Amino acid sequence: MSAALLWSLAVAWAAPTWGDPEPLGHGLTLVRGADPDVPALAVAVQIDASAVAQWKGTPSREVPDTDTQSDHETLAQRTTDFLVEHGLDLAVNANFFSPCCSYLDREPTKVLGLSMDDGEVVSAPQNGFAAAFVVSEDGVPALIEAKAGHDTSGLRVAVAGQPWLIQDGTVVAPDAPREPRTAIGLDAAGHTVTLLIVDGRNVGTSEGATFVELAAWLQGLGVHTAMNLDGGGSSTLAVPGDPRPTILNTPSTGGLERLVANHLGVVMAPAPDPVDTDPNPADTDPADPEEPPTASGCGCTHRGPTAPHGLAPLALVGVVWRRRRAAPPAGGRSRAPAITLRPSGS
Repeated sequence: MSAALLWSLAVAWAAPTWGDPEPLGHGLTLVRGADPDVPALAVAVQIDASAVAQWKGTPSREVPDTDTQSDHETLAQRTTDFLVEHGLDLAVNANFFSPCCSYLDREPTKVLGLSMDDGEVVSAPQNGFAAAFVVSEDGVPALIEAKAGHDTSGLRVAVAGQPWLIQDGTVVAPDAPREPRTAIGLDAAGHTVTLLIVDGRNVGTSEGATFVELAAWLQGLGVHTAMNLDGGGSSTLAVPGDPRPTILNTPSTGGLERLVANHLGVVMAPAPDPVDTDPNPADTDPADPEEPPTASGCGCTHRGPTAPHGLAPLALVGVVWRRRRAAPPAGGRSRAPAITLRPSGS
């Protein structure tokens, strides 16, 4: 059955729906989705690439002397441990690997396909796992074909998988049974990176996704090019929490984290300072700049153009600050303008 036919059938039968975006922090947006027809539950985090301070891959590990296989490159690690060890804002499992699967010991593993961290090639490009997400030395993300012998110069971080799901806006995903899935994609402009997990192996609640269904989930988020990463019990998406990291999805192993060969993570840049958008910053009484004006009706004061303590930024609460001169007190003039809160548009 052709990919085009499978795609048309998926559109006709399935109706994945994404909920409202939720901010996770500067440059990170969480979105949750559901498809009651499967049923399936999905979680995605969209990353503003311009707000990333650092992309992080799994570095090579010193393999114990007891390991006799020369092709082992890393020690398996939980996604939450990778997140904490490197002080990340987000982490996800990445490449397929061998041997699988450990839940207790950090056993030596062989990463399948290209894996890089800080410009170091941890695992070389490999045919069969040639779909790759890479970040250049300049911090620019891209999805490329990285077969054996691919030139990795100029790259800083990389993970790989298979198969391709979407290429240049066209679904190319092959047929496959429903399983828990992890995927990564880019929008057409290359500005937004989407990490997606569809939970699976939970009958009646979330039964996973085929590759074609996975592509449909991604296209619903504006993804233009995408690839599949390791899934099944490996699928884990984590963010910092208190006191321990938070796993955003529900791993198919009853919530128990699998140790995997490598990961992809990000550290986000600090949010920029708020910008004063007051169109008339000079509309104040210069007689006494240190004397704070009063805020009518809110029982609080503020200094300068910022909102009173305890109030959200104006753009979020739909309130417009409008200054008017207070009536001068008996026997004198007003020393500071009164501030009145009025609903936006009033």
